[in-house]
Amino acid sequence: MEGWFNPEEAEVFEEGKAVTAQERWEREMRGFRETLFHTESGRWVLQRSPLGLRDGVDQDSSRWEFLSGDEQAVEWLVGNGHEQAVARLLPHLPTEKGPGRPEIGGRVQVRLGELLPQVDQYADRHGLSRAEAVRMLISAGLARDDG
Repeated sequence: MEGWFNPEEAEVFEEGKAVTAQERWEREMRGFRETLFHTESGRWVLQRSPLGLRDGVDQDSSRWEFLSGDEQAVEWLVGNGHEQAVARLLPHLPTEKGPGRPEIGGRVQVRLGELLPQVDQYADRHGLSRAEAVRMLISAGLARDDG
């Protein structure tokens, strides 16, 4: 990587400490430690050094890889405890939303009592979920309201 970027001028992020015995074992089995560099030009470079090497010693045995984008860097940084660096260096990235459908509106909880079987039958007849059926029925009722 020499000539491609200068490690002394890049911001360096060390691999996070293994907290559990399982994590320590997995890293030992992997056989290398990782260091992430953020270059002056904004590129991300991952260094994989064989375990037992110290900084500045036998860097030729390290493997270097340019990451293909910010998403890979974010995954590595967050996985190694560098969340503050993500917020500082990559503020343009959207925050991750949880899984599932985006919220349509605020949640409303209503007890339907004896209406529930009728709502479920309506939903089945029209191939809808219960929530979709409730929304459609309320919309239809509101549309009929002359008030």
